Amino acid sequence: MTSATVQQSALPGRTVVSRIRALIVFTLGAAVVYGLLTSAGSATCVADSCISLTLRPNPLVFVALVAIVVIALSVALRRATTEEGAVRYLTRAAVVVAAVAIASIVISQVWFALIPVAEWDGVTANYLFPFPFGSVDADFAPSAP
Repeated sequence: MTSATVQQSALPGRTVVSRIRALIVFTLGAAVVYGLLTSAGSATCVADSCISLTLRPNPLVFVALVAIVVIALSVALRRATTEEGAVRYLTRAAVVVAAVAIASIVISQVWFALIPVAEWDGVTANYLFPFPFGSVDADFAPSAP
């Protein structure tokens, strides 16, 4: 069998199916990396009170990543007239997935690092956090004797 015969007998739309698979695997990888890199903690104690802040992934970012894939597939089905056009839409979706994951990691980590936990006065704790990029849990406890 020659290479021309193999190409003719291959699955029609093989390039698109391959790109869909790559997009899904890439998105799963981005979700895992986001989940691993948006985990952090910070604690401090003042007088007889302690505060502990924990950064964790926000489920909305995972929903956004899935939505990007679903929307890209829908747009490719609706608007693409050729395989190359469909591949272009799927490639753009992979870029958007990467941008959302990277931006979410960077914004949540930088913002978490900027929270002035060491300056906590032991009474009030009003911290502003970028809601959709990461979630922060605050735990207050009496200090150990």
